[in-house]
Amino acid sequence: MLLFENGVLIDADRDATALLGTQDLKDVTWAHVRGVVANRIATIPVSLGNSNDPIRTYPINARPGELRATLEQWNKYAKLSLHNWPTQNKRKAGVRVPVSEFESLTNASMDSPFPIWRMSDQNKVIWANPAFFKECGNRFRLGEHADKMKIRIPDDLKSGESFRVSYDSDHHGSIRHFDITMIANGASRTFFAVNADKAVQADEARRNFVQTLAKTFAQLSTGLAIFDRDRRLVLFNPALLDQFGLPAGFLSGEPTLNAFFDKLRQDRMIPEPRNYGSWRERIMHMVLDATDDRYREIWPLPSGETFRVTGRPHPNGAVAFLFEDISAELSLERRFRAQLDITKAVINNLPSAIAVVSPGGSFSMTNAAFQKMWHVDPDSSIANFTWVDFEKIWQDKVKETLIIGSLSNYLRLYHDRHGWVRELNQESGKILRIQADPIMGGYTILTFHEGTVPVPIDAKKLAPS
Repeated sequence: MLLFENGVLIDADRDATALLGTQDLKDVTWAHVRGVVANRIATIPVSLGNSNDPIRTYPINARPGELRATLEQWNKYAKLSLHNWPTQNKRKAGVRVPVSEFESLTNASMDSPFPIWRMSDQNKVIWANPAFFKECGNRFRLGEHADKMKIRIPDDLKSGESFRVSYDSDHHGSIRHFDITMIANGASRTFFAVNADKAVQADEARRNFVQTLAKTFAQLSTGLAIFDRDRRLVLFNPALLDQFGLPAGFLSGEPTLNAFFDKLRQDRMIPEPRNYGSWRERIMHMVLDATDDRYREIWPLPSGETFRVTGRPHPNGAVAFLFEDISAELSLERRFRAQLDITKAVINNLPSAIAVVSPGGSFSMTNAAFQKMWHVDPDSSIANFTWVDFEKIWQDKVKETLIIGSLSNYLRLYHDRHGWVRELNQESGKILRIQADPIMGGYTILTFHEGTVPVPIDAKKLAPS
């Protein structure tokens, strides 16, 4: 097989060089080759002119197994294939690749859409397929040094290794990216290039997406740390820096998960374990629970701060930890509980029996005097203590229906409610004074007071209901 460019021989296989009687292909032209081949095939054309038929066979009536030549032309290239040609190499060689298979392999490399080229030990391009010249814009010529190419080949590249190149292509008018693999063949090297534009675009899209996520995470007050499947920190947000005071350089260095939590432990930003061995075991269980979306813990720190830590699984084996500072929330809750306890203590110290009833009829709060008077403790009951329950107790103890019915009607009112008060003379001789006052949210506060002397009653509260 012989390959020509503009009528000049640029490559040939072993049989062809044996036919020509030289390994030096420099300045070998079509005329020279034609002079050798025409001794056996006289119909071979004198020149490589334009032809309407890109593939021609000489002689035209050659039968299978007979000596023949096939000429293929495309653009400025031409390939001459000689079939059943007796050469010195064929006579001396043992088992060789059949001609038909050789043609198939040659055609495969020449028709490949991927650039393929071979370089000598002097870094000169000694063979290349059409895809290579197309990518070079047909400006690069065989025999030229690799320095004239727009790509740089690593000096320490080993056979089978790959590298990625990017360059500004004049032919395509854009930045091109290729993944190139080198295979050594004795003193020469063969390079196979695969277009990586889509892979680079995908990487760029992924980076942009990560940057978008990072900008979004930057607005969060919750600290975020994402570790990849190798358990290295690949993403964090500024809140993580602010919460734990970690050096930005440490986090940017992609520390391992163990190194990250060891640093928190060193800075006393994590609950101190009893011993280091249990600490390592705890970290292992923490990661396993986070992978299963089961890790949720409250971290009280020696500094007085408190964090809610949540572990979440992420795609491809990654795991994320969320650190939420709940110190202010817990402080507010403690103050609220303290105020609630004080309010409860004040109500419990009042001599009158007091209860707060919700708009739905449930008892939201009762004091000790109420529980003692009616022999009930709604706070200790799992089920809600309701007005219906209280009516039953009233009937059993007081056996009176008019007052309790009036009070029931009052509790059903939602608008234009005023204070309500009644007195009941009991068999014991004591007077039971019942008072209802509306408070915010539709709630009602009930006051029960037992005494021997009638208490003055506001005339407005005696208005019939």
